[in-house]
Amino acid sequence: MKRLALILVTVFSAMFMLVGCCGVGAAPKKPLVVYYTWSTGENTKLVAETIQKKVNGDICEIKLVTPYPKDYSAVVSAGQADLKTNDKPALEKLPVDLADYDTVYVGSPIWFASYSSPLRAFLLKNDLSGKKVIPFCTYGNGGPGRFFDDVAKLCPNSTMVQGFSRAGAAAKDALEGEVSAWLEKNGLL
Repeated sequence: MKRLALILVTVFSAMFMLVGCCGVGAAPKKPLVVYYTWSTGENTKLVAETIQKKVNGDICEIKLVTPYPKDYSAVVSAGQADLKTNDKPALEKLPVDLADYDTVYVGSPIWFASYSSPLRAFLLKNDLSGKKVIPFCTYGNGGPGRFFDDVAKLCPNSTMVQGFSRAGAAAKDALEGEVSAWLEKNGLL
């Protein structure tokens, strides 16, 4: 009996040492949801918050050092100017360390058939190599355009997962079900 107890103590001690030193059995890292939103309806923010709740992740908004104007026409002009000059707006520092995350959801409204300038600046500034990157977007009338392809081009060493897109004017009460179905379809829940 003493011998059996000694064997069990030895086995359990070895298991605890393995878990402690090698991370075996450690909980997976939380995903991070990073998004930019401009519109007064905050459509992209609503999608980001829904994803964050469903995957139990952390969430950060991409914020500009100098925010775009509140007027829609002025923001369109500023966005077009960013594209024409290939400018990247200055971003505030995120309150998290991206090294702490293996999975990063990145979201943006569609601007001129692709991502917004702030999301582009974020992707150019931050190396997401080796991470699972999952794009999502909201749009007005034109659909997601080149958004998913353009995000993939800026994340060439990341594992890309099929993204999510949604018309901003779509019924808000259907959002949770749409996000859940997309996450389940892609094995993200």
